[in-house]
Amino acid sequence: MIVRDLMSHQPVTIGKDDAITTAVKTMVQNEVSHLIVTRDDKPIGVVSEKDIISKLATQRLRRVDVSSLHVSSFMTPNPLTIKSEEDAVEAVKQLLFKGIGILPVVDDEGKLVGSFTKEDSLKMLGKVTRVQLGTLMTVNPVTLQVTEKILHARKIMLEKGFSAIPVLEEDKLRGVITDFRVMETLVGFHESVHWRFRRERIQHLLVSDAMERMPPSVGSELTVSEAVSLFIEKGLKVLCIVENSTLTGIVTKSDLLKCLL
Repeated sequence: MIVRDLMSHQPVTIGKDDAITTAVKTMVQNEVSHLIVTRDDKPIGVVSEKDIISKLATQRLRRVDVSSLHVSSFMTPNPLTIKSEEDAVEAVKQLLFKGIGILPVVDDEGKLVGSFTKEDSLKMLGKVTRVQLGTLMTVNPVTLQVTEKILHARKIMLEKGFSAIPVLEEDKLRGVITDFRVMETLVGFHESVHWRFRRERIQHLLVSDAMERMPPSVGSELTVSEAVSLFIEKGLKVLCIVENSTLTGIVTKSDLLKCLL
């Protein structure tokens, strides 16, 4: 199977001079985690939720009007690209081993013709019916409490490279907080709170303010193909494994894709 068979043929793009608030709205409207930054139909960068949250809550930007910030200040320039005729499994290896979330697909002239993501890659796992999640899951995962601060969640995500973290209350699973929701919350905070009050008020933003409540949970006996269906249908970043009402592990898209290696 080659990249062309799985890639998105209508990648979501943005310009480097567009406002970062426009980028966030574009992500939300299209339900994507990455935007490809283009110039003259060629990819010159990628901007993701992590790019945005890594800079947005910094001391340097707390006095800045977020609507005045441009994509160029947040994007990762010179992204790795692939061709549509390349082997799909080799493309998955690049996503996993290089720790990137999207590969712009270009033609022989370097012009953008598509995008290839972990979500696209999951389609290759539809027939993996014998492998159960118990063999792939991360046991005793990092968790957060509902009363912890969003800035703490952001810190863990950036330090550990997590896209989603389960949220507990009295040892029971109550939600999941994702980098997408942290991004939305921080941008909304910057837009609505005057810079004079941000330093103090940002401390009051809690995980419970941004988490997705009542996330799907499954048992460890669920198969990879069944998990893939859940990830695709519900747009999940993580799947929580619960046994006897207790969180015992998590599975991510990267965990599932290791079945291809």
